[in-house]
Amino acid sequence: MATSITLLRHAEKPDDAGTEFGVDAHGRPDPRGLTARGWQRAGALVRWIVPLGMGIAPVPIPRPQAIFAVAPAPTSVRPLLTVQPLAKLLGLEVDDRFASEQVTELLQEVHGVPGAVLICWRHQNMPEIARRLCPDLVPAPQWNQHCFDQAWLFTPAGDSWMLRQLAQQLLPGDTG
Repeated sequence: MATSITLLRHAEKPDDAGTEFGVDAHGRPDPRGLTARGWQRAGALVRWIVPLGMGIAPVPIPRPQAIFAVAPAPTSVRPLLTVQPLAKLLGLEVDDRFASEQVTELLQEVHGVPGAVLICWRHQNMPEIARRLCPDLVPAPQWNQHCFDQAWLFTPAGDSWMLRQLAQQLLPGDTG
């Protein structure tokens, strides 16, 4: 059974105003990709989760034994791009078999992982994941569509899970 579940939204995406553009891992224009700031966040997440000099500072979340990202879609591969640098460092494959709406199937798979799990998803479906893990939580958690710098950490609490919101504070301008 999973010992903890960390839920992240993908890193920054192109904006609707056309002032922030998406790029692929080689810097080529790609509307399905991350912005330059999104790529910075994806890299910074690696050292937030696996800091250099282990033991010097507290680690905000448990080191994942499995990483999940929502399945690539015709309009976005951002969740996968966000966690690929971390997965590479840890020597893990990202499980991207589940579509946004397949929350039940995702959580069935996650619950079977022996250890910590990291999930990178789209903000629209993140409240549903939280409600499934913490059905008694009132009010139900919501995710702001403009928020890219937070994480939700779920830890076991009896037959349910306890939710803690964490500020990443990785890049200038991130909220506290």
